[in-house]
Amino acid sequence: MLLDKLRENAVSFVSFVIAAILAGVILFVLPQEREVRNLGIFLFKLLPFIFASLAIASVKRDMLQNKYLQFLLIVGSYLFFFAYLIPKIIFHSDVFVDLYNVLLITAPYIILCFVLAYRLGGANGNQTFRLAMALLLIMVSGIEDLAYFTVNYDPTWNLPERWDWVTHIAVRIGHAPTRNEIIVFAIVHFILAFCVLVLPFEKLQRYFKPVRWQLLAQD
Repeated sequence: MLLDKLRENAVSFVSFVIAAILAGVILFVLPQEREVRNLGIFLFKLLPFIFASLAIASVKRDMLQNKYLQFLLIVGSYLFFFAYLIPKIIFHSDVFVDLYNVLLITAPYIILCFVLAYRLGGANGNQTFRLAMALLLIMVSGIEDLAYFTVNYDPTWNLPERWDWVTHIAVRIGHAPTRNEIIVFAIVHFILAFCVLVLPFEKLQRYFKPVRWQLLAQD
């Protein structure tokens, strides 16, 4: 019975294993640096999130209908946040670089928790993966850098003209962004996220008939 379930959910299981391995490499093998040195590293660090999203989106609904598995997934997700990430955040609260590295794990993890809850609540695989990718676009949009200067408002502050510290954006546009470029960059990413959520991409299947679209569970 278990083997049958694993065969039916092969894409989900393999995606989960790949996500776990890549996350382990990023956390325990690669140096923990605040600066994103090049586009390749930036894209590589997104892979665990993408494979984890695919694992959640492609699992069959009947597998998720087991209430004990639901309890295990939800409680396990919360425990990782409460018993690992929160202690890390408290421990590193006085060292900005270490705290920042912990938050780099926390932000995508919270997204995956939302996506998992959405899937458990009845969303199909297509909807689930769309939500994950839309939230990913928001996560890398630079909105948190802009929010830093508004949420923590100080009348003596001015928005910097050049943003040298946002290297995750610099590696994508080829230079340290200016203030106006940051604003445009965030707006464009929010527009793309909106498009991912609402546009009828299923209609594109007629133009890509050789591609197998069955990876994402439709139930």
